[in-house]
Amino acid sequence: MVGTHLPFCLDNYVNMHNNAITSNSSLGDELFSGTLAGGGGASFCTGSDYYKFNYNWVCGNVSSAEGGGITHLGFNYDGDIEHNTIALNESSNPTVPTNGGGIMVMGTPDTDPVCTTIPDADCPPGLSDGSGPNLVINANLIQANAADSGAGGGIRLQQVNGTDVSTFYNRPTLWNSVSLTTTSS
Repeated sequence: MVGTHLPFCLDNYVNMHNNAITSNSSLGDELFSGTLAGGGGASFCTGSDYYKFNYNWVCGNVSSAEGGGITHLGFNYDGDIEHNTIALNESSNPTVPTNGGGIMVMGTPDTDPVCTTIPDADCPPGLSDGSGPNLVINANLIQANAADSGAGGGIRLQQVNGTDVSTFYNRPTLWNSVSLTTTSS
């Protein structure tokens, strides 16, 4: 369909399964603008289309930015996070809010200012492309995670939608979506 965002296809069909991902950390900058930090344990960034993250043990990871355990950061088609144990992960920063202690799903911020003709450092960014269509988060045990200075101790969904809504404002079936099912905490 005209106007539909196509997959980036940078790293297709990554299949991470049956791993113990423990005691890792990720550092971001204080404003989460210049150096986007990934998850403390595992990250799927823009272009990781059709990835699968299944049957993993994600425990004891920390991030000073967004996402202590697992981060889906940016536009990815058809991600799949299922049958994982995600426990005792933390996103924490004493100076800025950080979100998503266990799982963080976030569209990347758009770096293009909306007022490009005005050279003003205070110009707000435009809309994100969102997190991509058809993300499935199913049958995970999410327990004892923390977002010490933000929101979403277990799971945080942020900027899932963006340009998809502005382009197809009257066709919600074409918007990015996250299916969150049968997850216990």
